[in-house]
Amino acid sequence: MDIFSLPYAFNHHPNRLVAGSGVEVILYQTDKETEKASVQFEQNAIVILLNGYKEVFTPAHKFCLHSGEGFFIKKGNYLMTEKPFVDKEYQSLLIFFDDKVAQEFATELLGEERLTEKSPSELIHIPASEHTVSFANSLKAYLGSRQPAGNLDLLLSIKVKELFWLLAHSDSRDSFMGYLAHLHNRQVSSLEQLVEQHYRENISLEQLAFLGGLSLSTFKRRFEQTYQTSPRRWIQERRLRDAYFLLKSTEKNVSEVCFEVGFENVSHFVQAFKEKYGHTPKQLKLTGAGTELASGL
Repeated sequence: MDIFSLPYAFNHHPNRLVAGSGVEVILYQTDKETEKASVQFEQNAIVILLNGYKEVFTPAHKFCLHSGEGFFIKKGNYLMTEKPFVDKEYQSLLIFFDDKVAQEFATELLGEERLTEKSPSELIHIPASEHTVSFANSLKAYLGSRQPAGNLDLLLSIKVKELFWLLAHSDSRDSFMGYLAHLHNRQVSSLEQLVEQHYRENISLEQLAFLGGLSLSTFKRRFEQTYQTSPRRWIQERRLRDAYFLLKSTEKNVSEVCFEVGFENVSHFVQAFKEKYGHTPKQLKLTGAGTELASGL
């Protein structure tokens, strides 16, 4: 499995600004689609999506973002999908900063304010707004310009403070401020939370282990200790249980249910369903067979 380590994967990127103050800015552009890439953020970051569509899988959630939106993300392991528009490149502005920078800015913004002890999630969504897009465009103007090192350090520091100030006065203020105060206390997501969140997704076991910050062998061992079965068997059983419920309680057809619960192939779904319940999904829909759940669930 290839792992993209950021921001280091951009060390030779042409549209890159680096300051000695612990801030790095990248304008990322591509016309290629990326599907669930394994991305390791070595620093905290703010990402503003300028063109295209993006999905971010964290250990506990899945986020979908469109042009103009963004997110504030802790250093850690994530899966990311990127899709350009038909007639435009995918484009995003990435602003990386270390814990020291975040803590300094947080001190200035928080002052004596006390925050809740509840730890924030790994990612905070930034809604689309003219202020955020305007900020991104103003920062893009400096890419490619030649600035003395001292000027660049001061410039990027000021620009990041400006962005923090905008977010601290937005609708996401409480989440953002709590996020700053707890950057150094990233919670280790529980195995149960990880698999419950993503068992319907088309994510490999290797990718699930990566999201949880575990090696594949450690992930499998802990999973079997927790559930007394293998990950593949547990995931298939959960998908089949969900499928049974949807077939019985909704008007969705067999194909719709198949893909909704995470199967990628209808024939495989039908075969697995029949092996577990003794009849096909279509038979269940047509006859109402299997009203007693105890034998199969």
